[in-house]
Amino acid sequence: MRMFMAAMAGALLLMGSAQAGDRTQIAQGQQIAQGQQIAQGQQIAQGRGLEIDNADYGERGRYCNAERAIQRECNGRRGCEFEVGNHLCGDPVPDVVKELRLRFTCEGRRGSDQDAVRAREGQRVRLECERGQAQAQVFGRPAAGPGFGQGPGGGGRDIRVIEARYGARGRACDATPPVAQQCNGRDRCGVRVDNGLCGDPAFGQPKQLEITYSCGRGGGNRRTAVGREGQRADLGC
Repeated sequence: MRMFMAAMAGALLLMGSAQAGDRTQIAQGQQIAQGQQIAQGQQIAQGRGLEIDNADYGERGRYCNAERAIQRECNGRRGCEFEVGNHLCGDPVPDVVKELRLRFTCEGRRGSDQDAVRAREGQRVRLECERGQAQAQVFGRPAAGPGFGQGPGGGGRDIRVIEARYGARGRACDATPPVAQQCNGRDRCGVRVDNGLCGDPAFGQPKQLEITYSCGRGGGNRRTAVGREGQRADLGC
């Protein structure tokens, strides 16, 4: 009888140990699964927002790679802002005003023109990514000096926005401030034509943006750039 009871106790002990081992394995499996889900979620989260594809800084065929510096500021975020200067990757062309050429994606998607940014040394760049829509703004005055095919002193080919009107059928709003902020001081500029410029002055109507601008500080040689809603108006000097 005692031997039988001892055998039963041993069997129960083994069963308890086996069940405890099963529970431990289940708990470990759940922890692993949760860890995998968290890691996957982090990967998904990191894949959202802005992503810098490439960024070159320089002029006259001499450039350095500014990707790493800008990626630290922008990748994975909904918005970022930075200044264009030698701190990005050094000075590849001393004593010359340099340009940053930047391409980026928003939510893994690249637009037809919103993803291309050109900004001059001394200016600031703001990138935004909201609901899959990429937005880029360049503002501030560039550094003084030669560059972009100009002679010493610079400014010989700078865009100066005189007036910008956005609308249709005699109903228009003044888009001069945002267009001037984006284009003044540059030798080339592309403006996205949409209601973000100054609102919707002609609801339900196809609108266009008409920009009057000059090249250089003298104010002469006026030019006109026109872009339809949803497209781009290109300015150049």
